[in-house]
Amino acid sequence: LDTQFIVTLPASVPTGWYGARVGSNDVFSRAVLMQAGPTRPFDKPLNVSGVTQGISSITWTWDALTGASVPDGYNIYQASSSVWPGTAPVGNLAGQTRPGFILQGLAANTTAGIIVAGFKITGDGPLSTPTTVYTNPAIPSALTVANVTFSTLDLTWDPNGNNDGVIYEVQQSTDNFVTSISTPLGQFLGQTEEGTQIINLSPNTDYFFRVRAYNTIGVPSAFSPIANTQTRTSVSGVQGVAINSTSIGWTWSDSGPATTYQVYNSTSGQQLSNAGVSPPCPQAATNFTDTG
Repeated sequence: LDTQFIVTLPASVPTGWYGARVGSNDVFSRAVLMQAGPTRPFDKPLNVSGVTQGISSITWTWDALTGASVPDGYNIYQASSSVWPGTAPVGNLAGQTRPGFILQGLAANTTAGIIVAGFKITGDGPLSTPTTVYTNPAIPSALTVANVTFSTLDLTWDPNGNNDGVIYEVQQSTDNFVTSISTPLGQFLGQTEEGTQIINLSPNTDYFFRVRAYNTIGVPSAFSPIANTQTRTSVSGVQGVAINSTSIGWTWSDSGPATTYQVYNSTSGQQLSNAGVSPPCPQAATNFTDTG
C-alpha cells in the first residue's frame, strides 16, 4: 500500500504553518506541522571571503545564488557565536562585484568569522562554510623616552586598543629616518609588552624612535609618531680642591646638554646633591661643594 502522495496547495493559501493529518473512516492520524510558501534556497553561498578595512571593520563578499536558489536576501551569522548582525540584499555590495556585508565595531587584532545563508520568507537555505579574518592592529600611541644615560634608555608606549596578542617592533635612527634606520626590537623577537630598554647607544648623540604593531597573522600597523632624545656624555675632568678643614670644592668639564648633574660619594654610593641650573647660565652647574 503506497502511503506517500503530494498535495499541491492553491496559490491563494497564505504562507505560513499549518497542521496536516490523514484519516480513514473518520479516524485521523496525529497532526503534523507543515509549512506552506515559497521553496527555500537549495544551495549554500560559496567563496565567502573577507577583506580587513582598518582596525574595526571587515568587508565580506560571496558568490550570488542563482537559478532556483535565488533568495530574497542573505542572513549573516557570526561564526563563533551564531549571533545575527544583520542581512544583506540580493544585489552587489556598493563598490563590489558580488553580494556582501560590512561587519563593523570590531576590536583591533581580533578574529572575526561569518556564516551566510540565502533566505526566503519561509526561512534560510543551507549555511555557507565558516570563514575567518583578522582585523588590523592599531597604531601604538604615546611613545615616551625615559631614563636616558650615556648608552641606554627606556621606551614605553600605549597599546591604543591592541590586545595582548599584538607583537611590537621598534625602529631607531640618528637622522630622523632619512637614511639611518635600524631595528633594535624586531618583530621576530615576539615582544608583546608595551616597553623596552634600548642599549649600545653612542654618547652625546641624537636618537629618534618609532614603534608599530603586528597582528596575529603578521600584518603591521603604521608607525607611531616619532619620539627623540639625546644620550648623555660621560663626565670627565673631575677635580677636587680642599677649601678648608670641612669642605672640598669639586669641578668637572661640561658634558654637553644637561640640566642636572647628580653627585655621589664614591665610597658609599650615597647621592650627595644635585648640581642644578644656575640662571642665567643655560646649562647645569659644573661645580659642587661637599661640606661636612
